[in-house]
Amino acid sequence: MSSINKAKIDVLIPAYNAETTIESALASIQTQTIQDIRIIVVNDGSTDRTGEILEKLKSKDSRIEVITTVNGGIVDALNHGLQACSADYIARHDADDIAFPNRLEVQLRYLEANPDCIAVGSNVSHIDENGRRLGTRSLLGGDVKPDADWVPSREPYLIHPFLMVRTAAVQQVGGYRYVFHSEDTDLYWRLLSLGRLHNLEKILGEYRIHSGSISSASALNGRIAAVSAQLAALSFRRRRSGQPDITFSKDALAMYKNKETFREICDAASTQLALFAGDVCTYFRGSASPANATQTLLTLCSLSLRIDQWNFATLSV
Repeated sequence: MSSINKAKIDVLIPAYNAETTIESALASIQTQTIQDIRIIVVNDGSTDRTGEILEKLKSKDSRIEVITTVNGGIVDALNHGLQACSADYIARHDADDIAFPNRLEVQLRYLEANPDCIAVGSNVSHIDENGRRLGTRSLLGGDVKPDADWVPSREPYLIHPFLMVRTAAVQQVGGYRYVFHSEDTDLYWRLLSLGRLHNLEKILGEYRIHSGSISSASALNGRIAAVSAQLAALSFRRRRSGQPDITFSKDALAMYKNKETFREICDAASTQLALFAGDVCTYFRGSASPANATQTLLTLCSLSLRIDQWNFATLSV
């Protein structure tokens, strides 16, 4: 798309086997009060009717662009989509969530009025897999003020599928990295080097919570996310102190998923990234040995999981 014809906002939507929700998710974007948008959907190797539905929607709305890739996971899908973005702003959206009609307008107006702000999020209400309202909502508001030196780290948090960010900023920090199930947290740590992040207090959409969130597979994903979130904070600490950054490998996910216990996941992370021995032990002033690195990382991630569970349990009803 040429600079003359580029949209004001590119909406980036990764989709994998989303046949039951993709149509309503896209409809909520197509009917936004701001119409000067392009909708970039990355079909990440879906095996259901997602591709067919997307082609039908695309034939009726020239703003929709579909990129079809071999299934590679959300990081690869998002980076494929980023390569196609040319607008000044990128809005993230998921293939199963619903944006309220004024979502993009409200976020755009905030960024335009606050040039020092790099990215903006919002609050959401929660719906189940059938679209029924659960009576809960997020409780966010104000500038994001993380702390990588907390035990565990206090993460920068914006609800990822309701993010709007300046395209130049995402490009400057290099897009998404393989920080599995915490790729958004890692992105936010890096964006903070360019300016402030802000959460609007308004509820601008509905975030879908699936019943599968209590399955054993999701429990494993939660453990991996807890490890990854602490790695993202350690990565930030290394950059801040002028040390070489952690390298995040795409192969690590398969290694984590082959582990049976939380300790084994932490041990794998500590073994794979020899940089940990010094980094994680500085939290508790312990000796820098691989064994202590594993135990300290396990403690940090266990605390992180407990805090996440407490935060979810205390959402307003």
